[in-house]
Amino acid sequence: MRPVVRHLKMAMLPLLFWSAPAAALDECLIGRWVPEMEAMQANLTAISGLPTQVSGDIEIIVTADGMAQVTMRDFKLEVRQAPGAVLNRANGTASLELATEGSNIVGTITTLGIDMAVFLTMPEMPPQPLTTRMIDLADMPNPNFRTAYTCAGDLVTIEGAPDRPVPARVWVRG
Repeated sequence: MRPVVRHLKMAMLPLLFWSAPAAALDECLIGRWVPEMEAMQANLTAISGLPTQVSGDIEIIVTADGMAQVTMRDFKLEVRQAPGAVLNRANGTASLELATEGSNIVGTITTLGIDMAVFLTMPEMPPQPLTTRMIDLADMPNPNFRTAYTCAGDLVTIEGAPDRPVPARVWVRG
């Protein structure tokens, strides 16, 4: 299960999906956003190729000056692989500088502090810890990104890229 654990730890990082800013920001993006959990669960199942469940809280608050704060509170991502599962639990924050250029969000992750704990769960046994660590900017080979998006009313859709999948593609105003 080790390859799945590494893949999932790195897959969690793109949850911070908005990251070298330009000058303007689409006003539609301003506000508080939360992921649409069912769509996120389906997308993560497609990325991992294994049944995946998500729970907990993630929010992104975007301000008019292009600053964004991402907060994860007891966010859990569980990937089932018989006979057990790998459970990732995340808490922490990230700060981003954002802008829009046409139909793209561009940005930079400026701070990152996500406490990640990974457990192996098996039937009729307590969760077994595999690793616990703080994920910070040193874990991001490139904190800059560009990704296509659409925003209308209370819905944002993020496209991601093949080399940087976006687990949470659909966000709703919260």
